[in-house]
Amino acid sequence: RLPPQARVVASHRRLRSRAPFRRSSTTASRRPFWARVCSARPSPAWARRPSSCLRTLAVCHTRELAYQIKHEFDRFAKYFQDVKTCVVYGGMPIAKGREMFLDSCPHALIGTPGRVFGLLHDKGLKFDKLAHFGLDECDKCLDKFDMRKDVQHIFAETLKKKQVMVFSAAMSPDPRSLCKTFMQDPHEIRVDEESKLTLHGLLQYYVNLADKAKSRKLNDLLGALGFNQVVIVAKSVQRATALGKLLAECNFPSI
Repeated sequence: RLPPQARVVASHRRLRSRAPFRRSSTTASRRPFWARVCSARPSPAWARRPSSCLRTLAVCHTRELAYQIKHEFDRFAKYFQDVKTCVVYGGMPIAKGREMFLDSCPHALIGTPGRVFGLLHDKGLKFDKLAHFGLDECDKCLDKFDMRKDVQHIFAETLKKKQVMVFSAAMSPDPRSLCKTFMQDPHEIRVDEESKLTLHGLLQYYVNLADKAKSRKLNDLLGALGFNQVVIVAKSVQRATALGKLLAECNFPSI
């Protein structure tokens, strides 16, 4: 029996998926979408026409997430013949992105809003055969004005008849209302029950602290807990770098 999101994807309906934890949103919603996309590859006749190869566009807010999505695409694409994927993001020379479409147009494109819009504006990208539009972590993509504007411009250039899917772990009222402008009568999947989100045998704890107290508390926890390895997630590169130096000073080797 297929999970509900897989049945919606297979039926070509528009989908909005939300789960309280980003990992749940990713695993529950993205994979059946990518499987459907890979199976809907274009015919060989289209493959010979570079401007018409692109069938799927997945937009996300960071380069790291774009590569993660590409990895999921490639996992499914290996079971299908001649399915090509590529990633574009800010910082990559726009000429390199243009060459991708001239030399060997992909069937699925994953990219950040600014770079996708840049290629579109540069006439190096066409959506004349686009059938699937995905917006991953849509709350992040729509949070900042510049990124939101790029997403809206990109969406406006796509065909009216397409499948639209947006995924998010958290959806505040503003992004939620904006998502409604992308879809008509969408099927919404919400994972709200805690029992559906927690793995058996996994214990979760949290402590509410002011920012200036976090480093001391982390140091205390590392000193009190027995562990072989620890993964610490920081909000930014700068914060991760500063935390790494602090841990080294406290005799906790880190990379």
